Amino acid sequence: MACKLSPNNAWAIDSTFKTNQFGLPLYAAVTPNRSGVGMPLWYMLCSNEIGSRQEKVALAMTLTIVFKRMSNVRPNAIVIDKSWTEFRAIQNVVSSDPHCWKDFDGIRSQIACKILLCWFHVKKAWVDHLLPKVHPNMRNRLYGQMCSLMHCRTEEAFDDLYNTMMGEYKEVRPILSLLDRSWCGPNCNWKSMWPRFGRLFPHGNVDTTNIIERHWQYIKYTALRGRVNHSITCLLHTLIGEASTGTCMGGTVLEWYKQKQIICDSGRFIPRANSKEHASRLRRAEEVVERYHRDPQTIVVLDAARLLFSIISMSKDNIWYTVSVQSNYCECHDVWFTCKHLMGVVMVIERYMTDLADSLPIIAHANGMHEPTEFASDQVEGDENPCVNEVLWLRINDVKERLDALENGMNRLSEEKKQHITEKMDDFITKLQTCFVPHPIDMPKSEVLSRSKNMLL
Repeated sequence: MACKLSPNNAWAIDSTFKTNQFGLPLYAAVTPNRSGVGMPLWYMLCSNEIGSRQEKVALAMTLTIVFKRMSNVRPNAIVIDKSWTEFRAIQNVVSSDPHCWKDFDGIRSQIACKILLCWFHVKKAWVDHLLPKVHPNMRNRLYGQMCSLMHCRTEEAFDDLYNTMMGEYKEVRPILSLLDRSWCGPNCNWKSMWPRFGRLFPHGNVDTTNIIERHWQYIKYTALRGRVNHSITCLLHTLIGEASTGTCMGGTVLEWYKQKQIICDSGRFIPRANSKEHASRLRRAEEVVERYHRDPQTIVVLDAARLLFSIISMSKDNIWYTVSVQSNYCECHDVWFTCKHLMGVVMVIERYMTDLADSLPIIAHANGMHEPTEFASDQVEGDENPCVNEVLWLRINDVKERLDALENGMNRLSEEKKQHITEKMDDFITKLQTCFVPHPIDMPKSEVLSRSKNMLL
């Protein structure tokens, strides 16, 4: 599930208490699927003795193990509360993970697992710690200025507004100290994690940890029936089931979310009361197709192998959105996950890009699986088979055997025919891997926009 949902998406990581009789913290990571439903990816239960840093060590070990099982797949972002424990644990793991970094012209840049702060908890921290330090008559203005800082789209605009505030509040020393140390200062660790300019990349529109807060509500008041004194064994049985049977009387949290994902994949889950909104998006997607028919430069292919496109906005001038058909993601701010841009690009592929249209049904089938799909290894060990669809797994192995046989017979061909067949095989293998092994978008937004403009010119 983590490999399937993580590309171009974000995890929300948080902990909760009062789930067991020992008061141990329960950690979890939740990410939204393409229907907007939060799906739990892993749980971690650990001790939390004061001064022992056990939570930090346990969280770092959990992330290391999970990342190892996910191969090269990583979420684009990880959303947390303003917690030093979570920040340091994630930073320690990510800083040494080669799949989270890439060199651009000799500069090492982070392309995955960027830490973001939950906007809800950021504003709550302002109300609890920042606003009480000024006169009540100034609180509304200070809160509005902090909100303006939060929505700055460039770091230059952020710094300009911050310098203006420093001059306005120069007589209020506690405000200056707190802003510099905890929010906006050049040496502040949190500076780029809460403003908008630090999250201008595909992250599933996950800007708060509310998606995991709803998950805690379900566990505490439905699965655990509102009781706070359960034993550790009872808690584990409720979450993942009994060790020998994998189930629990009344069902487990794991079973419930697996069934919910099956419903979402089948298309029977509708996050709205009626289909009017969906029908409206279909009509506007047709407008995208008509516009492309009149002007093919309105949709630019950024990466055909990964089905990555750039589409110009229909209502705003000179605004481009990145659309990933492979991960069902669009960069626009539509409240629904499948927006008109994504629908329109898929329809354009079906009608005008026949060389790419063959990948669409395969990707749709892969998105409908209930477990992550990996074909990086020929070895399948017991219950850890990464592919649930046995028929599909056998077909892939059959294709690989045929390709091996073809390659062995190429020695009898001329160099010209051998080169031609090799190119065809490389194209086929690339397309096959693209369909089943998800790849994160590893280009910064600036590069995507510059590439779009260069291709148009």
